[in-house]
Amino acid sequence: MVEQMQIKIEFKELDSLVGKMKEMAGEVEKHLQLAINASLVKVKESARAETPVITGRLKGGIEDFPEIGELMGWVKSTVDYGEQVHKRNPFMTRGMQNSKGDVINIFQRAINNITQLLR
Repeated sequence: MVEQMQIKIEFKELDSLVGKMKEMAGEVEKHLQLAINASLVKVKESARAETPVITGRLKGGIEDFPEIGELMGWVKSTVDYGEQVHKRNPFMTRGMQNSKGDVINIFQRAINNITQLLR
């Protein structure tokens, strides 16, 4: 019969390291959520700038909806005729395209901030 051997190793700093890793994950998520929120505002502003205006209701009805904790969000028209107007005049698409550079810059700053955390 073969005798089984067991080795027990204790790492005194392991709990601290695990705690710091969990804390860092929260910081990474925070930076990404801030970037998402700022990007949604940029897209919303850009879409509003492209919105055809008669009464202003359509323009005022463009809102951003961040999904906190899900790392995503939407910019959409909250008025019932927004989709029909967009089909004839793709103002939301233009707004999104016009804000692309700003969104890229926002996320680049977030990535830079996260990289600094890892150093």
